[in-house]
Amino acid sequence: MLISNEEFISILSYCNFRDKKPYTGILREFYINKILKILNEINIVTESGLRRSGKSFISLQVALSFINKGYNPEDKLIINFDDKSLENNIKNFDDIYNAYKKLIKKQITT
Repeated sequence: MLISNEEFISILSYCNFRDKKPYTGILREFYINKILKILNEINIVTESGLRRSGKSFISLQVALSFINKGYNPEDKLIINFDDKSLENNIKNFDDIYNAYKKLIKKQITT
């Protein structure tokens, strides 16, 4: 069963900052600062580590850091691929990104 663009955005709303501030866990300043330094030079950072070690919370904290500096929350898209709602419903990342561009970024640019 295919998921509509609206359903993708709804599923991802719990881990994004558009409507509310999601829980961001225990502040990990060391890792946040390290990632922010890397992001000054390149646009993509991959976090790897043991399962349940805080990678998702660190991603949320990095995004929140940008938002606190004045970046638009709609410019941040956080996807938790462990979300069971997305299981067997995504052909690839393009499905989610296209939904984001159509429903969220469209609102920003118009």
